[in-house]
Amino acid sequence: MSSSVILRLAVEASEPDGFAEAYFDMGTDAGRQKKARQKELLEEYLEKRAQMKEFQQEALEEKIAKQELERSRLTKARSSKRQMAMASNAYDANVMTETATGSEV
Repeated sequence: MSSSVILRLAVEASEPDGFAEAYFDMGTDAGRQKKARQKELLEEYLEKRAQMKEFQQEALEEKIAKQELERSRLTKARSSKRQMAMASNAYDANVMTETATGSEV
């Protein structure tokens, strides 16, 4: 027998008016209520934790998308600069060639 059962039997034997039974039932009910409240709190915590993970994942995905856009923008800017430099070099080379050959446009 468990200690709570032995204690209950001992108290019931010494209190024949039913006080002990009501006392133990109250304790059991309070225990059930406490467990129910703990379960409720745990469920709330787990739900909030899941919401926070989802929020963090969305924020991370948004940050990655912004980084990819910025990387793409920078790549286009570098490509444009490179094309401008190549065009400028070609123009300078053409001018130098024309100057060297003596022909003017």
